[in-house]
Amino acid sequence: MLMLRQYLSYYPAILILGAVTSYTDLKFNTIRNKHLAYAFLYGIILFASLSFLDALPLQPDKFLANILISIIIAFALYASRLWSAGDAKLFIAFSLLLPVNRYGRLFFFPCLAIFANIAIIGTIAVMATEIVRFAGKPLAGIKKAFSKSNCLMFLNSLAIIFCLTWTAPVFLSRILALNPLVELIILCVSYYLIYAFMNKMRKYSVLIVLVFALGLAARYLCQPGLFGSPAILFEQLSLSAKFSLLFVILRGVFLDNVKVKPESSPDRLPYALFMFLGTILVNSDLIAFIIGLFVFRK
Repeated sequence: MLMLRQYLSYYPAILILGAVTSYTDLKFNTIRNKHLAYAFLYGIILFASLSFLDALPLQPDKFLANILISIIIAFALYASRLWSAGDAKLFIAFSLLLPVNRYGRLFFFPCLAIFANIAIIGTIAVMATEIVRFAGKPLAGIKKAFSKSNCLMFLNSLAIIFCLTWTAPVFLSRILALNPLVELIILCVSYYLIYAFMNKMRKYSVLIVLVFALGLAARYLCQPGLFGSPAILFEQLSLSAKFSLLFVILRGVFLDNVKVKPESSPDRLPYALFMFLGTILVNSDLIAFIIGLFVFRK
C-alpha cells in the first residue's frame, strides 16, 4: 500500500515533466526553466507532505544527500560539456521526483539509479545511430570499426584490464563488502586512471611493458588458481575482452558524439528523452541485467 501511494504521488509528475521536456527538447532544442521550477517545487512539497502524513519514512539527511549528489553529477557533466545547462537542471529535477527509500540493493540514492540508466540508454542510442549511419555503406563501417587505432586501443585496454585493473576490486573486496555496482564502478575508475597514466607515458614503451609484466606476475602470484584452470582463465579473458570492447566503443564512438552541440544542430542528442526513459526504468531490471553481463566473477 505504501509503495502504491508513492507511485501514485511521484509518477504522474514524472510522466508530465518527461513528456513536456522531451517534446520541447526534440521540437525546439530547449528545456524551459518554468517547467523545471514547477518540478522542483512539487518534489520538495511532496516529500514534506508524505513525510508529514507518515506515507514516506522521514529521511531528510538522505533527501538532502540525494539532491547534493545529483547537483555534483549534473555540474560535473555540464563542466565537461557532456550536458547542457538545461539537461543538468532536468537531471536534478528527476532526482527529486523519486522516493529516496527504495535503492539500497545496488544504489543508495535515486539520482545514481537514474544516471546509470541514462548512461545505458545513451550508449545504446549512439551505437544505434552509428549502425544506421553506416548501414548504407557497410564497408566504411567495417573499416572504421577495425581501424588500426581501434584495434590497438582494444589490445591496450585488454592488457590494462587483465593485467592491472583487477587489483582494485580484488583487494578492496578483502576489507569491504562490495556489491556488484560498486565493484563495477571501481573497475571503471581504475581503468580510466591507468589508461590516462599510460597515455601520458606512451613514449616510455619499455616502462609500460614492465608495468604490464609486473601486473601479470602479481596476478599469477595472487590468483594461481586462475592460471591453473583453462576454463577459469578463458572466462576471465572473455570478461576482460567484453570490457575492452565496451571502452573502445565508449571512447571511439560515444565520447565523439556526446559533446554538447549547438542547440540548432540536428545531431544534438535528446538527453531529456534519455532522462525520461531512464527515470521510468529505474524500477526495472535493466541495470541488473547490464551488470550481469560485465561484472567480474570471483
